[in-house]
Amino acid sequence: MQEVLPNISLNIHQKNSFAKDLEQFDFIISTAKIPNFNSIPITTEKLLIGAKKGILPNKDFIELKELEKYIFVGLDKKRAATNY
Repeated sequence: MQEVLPNISLNIHQKNSFAKDLEQFDFIISTAKIPNFNSIPITTEKLLIGAKKGILPNKDFIELKELEKYIFVGLDKKRAATNY
């Protein structure tokens, strides 16, 4: 790719939290909308939850709100992909 676009450089940084000065970046890949940046979805994925048979309602789709009464294992808020 460098031969095709010799005057372009790309620096990639991964962080678990937002930088204080977002204006230093040309683009950001994030799970949340960022104020003062245009947001365009680049992918979607299915999120599946596993439970013992009989615990969850027998249906093809469940709203996140319906899971509030359950305790389950997941990422803590500092590492979570979303704010759910």
